[in-house]
Amino acid sequence: MKGTRALIVEDDRIAARSLKTMLESFGCIVVSTTSEGAQAIQLAQEHKPDIALVDIWLKGDLDGIDTARQMQSIHPMPIIYLTAYADDETLARAKVTEPQGYLVKPVDPRDLHIAIDMALYRHRVKRAREQLVNELHEALSTVRHLSGLLRVCSHCNRVQASDGSWQTLESTIRAHPEANFAVGLCADCAQELCVARPQEDAHV
Repeated sequence: MKGTRALIVEDDRIAARSLKTMLESFGCIVVSTTSEGAQAIQLAQEHKPDIALVDIWLKGDLDGIDTARQMQSIHPMPIIYLTAYADDETLARAKVTEPQGYLVKPVDPRDLHIAIDMALYRHRVKRAREQLVNELHEALSTVRHLSGLLRVCSHCNRVQASDGSWQTLESTIRAHPEANFAVGLCADCAQELCVARPQEDAHV
């Protein structure tokens, strides 16, 4: 947790000051504190914090849920919501943003420490899983590309089939419209060109 960069979005000054003190006692770096949703979005873009503590009931045009949603669209990070109370409808809206935790105010230091630890861990696991899925998709794409790669003779324009024989380009395209092609020389053309080259050099 030490060195974790945190953003506090809380419109209660006393609560915000208390959160800042607790975070700094954990070794976290508070990049900024704000009471406005619009400013929080700008700060998230500017500082790209590792985690954000967001009061659900912010004053102004954007409440904490709308603020968190827009912050995450700019910079994906774990969100921990802070609230003194929340009805079922509000909690349902909050769940859509996939928060990593909820804390009831006034926040207990131990509860905050545990919540941040768990939020950072879950976020790392989620990001690692997403990266693995992307790598698997890229690997599958490469396999599909290689499995559909056909050799084309640049001299006679015939294509090498899976059994090693060479077929016309037109028939191969009709049979394998999804295939990719790599240019080279078939054995016959390679031999022909090798034989023709000394004869051409002899007349020079």
